[in-house]
Amino acid sequence: MLSGRLVGQAAADAHQVRIAGAVATAYGKAGTSGDGTVQVLIRPEHVDVLDAPSSDCIPAVVEDEVFVGTDTRLQLRLNDGSTFTARLTNSPEQEKIRTSGTQVWLRIHSRSARLLGGEHVRHR
Repeated sequence: MLSGRLVGQAAADAHQVRIAGAVATAYGKAGTSGDGTVQVLIRPEHVDVLDAPSSDCIPAVVEDEVFVGTDTRLQLRLNDGSTFTARLTNSPEQEKIRTSGTQVWLRIHSRSARLLGGEHVRHR
């Protein structure tokens, strides 16, 4: 789950959200907390991790990698200090971005980001 701020509405159920300096489209009811912050839910396998910047990608740095057979889980630190875990299918092309300290960019898969309004989030 990542925190973001609403910056616009793209369609009836689609909203533009700024996450760590980049704008992404997220779907669902746009309830916000008192300061306008929303929580954006993204599954670890619903992002592409790129080795070069692209439009509307979220910059991040690889902090850790865990090899789990056919996949690798990357612990990433975003520019705003938050963390995100991405899951990649292992391939020779992905190997160079799995090293700790590597600058990468996250591209969220189409229609994969979901909004959860701030007032509905319960922290345990």
